[in-house]
Amino acid sequence: MKLYRYMKLKKLSVLPISVLSVIIIFCSGCSGVCGHDAEVISLQGLEPGTVGISTFTTGMETIRLETSKDCMIGNIGSIKVDSRNIYIMDMLYRGIHIFRRSDGEYIGGFKRQGRGHGEYIDISDFRVDFEANTLEVLDGGTKRLLIYALDTFDYISEMDLPLLAGKFEKAVDEGIYYFDTRHFTNSVNGEKTNSGVIAFDPSDMSCETLFDYVMKENMSFNIRGFSVNGTGQIYYSQMWDNTFYRIADKKALPVLTVDPGRKGIPEKIRKGTYSEQEKFMQEKRPGYMSFRLSYYDGEMCIVALADRGEVLFYIKDGDSELLAEKISVDYIEGAPCIDAVNLLVLEDTVLVVWFPGEARSPEAEAFLKRMGVMPEDNPVITLFSLG
Repeated sequence: MKLYRYMKLKKLSVLPISVLSVIIIFCSGCSGVCGHDAEVISLQGLEPGTVGISTFTTGMETIRLETSKDCMIGNIGSIKVDSRNIYIMDMLYRGIHIFRRSDGEYIGGFKRQGRGHGEYIDISDFRVDFEANTLEVLDGGTKRLLIYALDTFDYISEMDLPLLAGKFEKAVDEGIYYFDTRHFTNSVNGEKTNSGVIAFDPSDMSCETLFDYVMKENMSFNIRGFSVNGTGQIYYSQMWDNTFYRIADKKALPVLTVDPGRKGIPEKIRKGTYSEQEKFMQEKRPGYMSFRLSYYDGEMCIVALADRGEVLFYIKDGDSELLAEKISVDYIEGAPCIDAVNLLVLEDTVLVVWFPGEARSPEAEAFLKRMGVMPEDNPVITLFSLG
């Protein structure tokens, strides 16, 4: 049973954890949008290298998650962190594991899967509303948003959504939900759309598209679109679009555009057919692509990108600009390099997941061994503050 669990974890964990997850979906087509007023980031002249994580973070907090039969993590789909707890959505468990941040102790699990009152068929995404003390769960397949009490997990209410989506964020000051549709086909105001983001107002159940997309094909590639900074500002990225957008007031406002210079992929690929894009990716031809804004606050900027299937990070802090092909955790003895697919930026926190039994270097293995972590144990999480 343990072997099966970790075979599945090793095979699948890259997709949810990666800041550059590439997802193949079945829908009907999309093209990029240019941001003419956006600030331009130039990658010209930047040589990829190894960057110490202390270059753009301060401090390190290590949490060894409890391992028991009640909380074995199979496939991480999403992670949320607050000052008290760590919430891990497990795609195999089809629920959420909750661990205490201070010592990694397992607090309990949330799972309400079923077809009864207050239950979901599957969990696509979740959000913790600390002000309302509620847990919001998106069941994308049945187009419902269910709300539970955070302390007791008692069912409170639900909303039937007039759209199909896979991820969501909420602009608390607006009271508006923004759904990442992954370009699934939806109908808004009687018009077919594949807009990557749809704004939903729960006060009148109305929807507005943020992009004017109607796809020509029935398949597309996508990256994880939303990112949120420490002040709650929401940003959105798209697979074949070099421009990043601020999502606010039911609009997508271009804020940054990446100029990859000579390493940009051909325009005919960016705007090509699904088959042409798939072939380009399978051949691992050189070229910067799959740009995703991981963090932006006006001063600091972190952009994830890919080159020949490998993940790189562009990091700007003030006047300093770096392009990292490897990130070393130089707070740790031996400064082990981390797998980019296991690094995530959550608001103003950088999170790294270490999977026991999958350490890619002697230094990483030694780090886990010093804590007494066994190959069959749950992951270890390290947290760093940006800045």
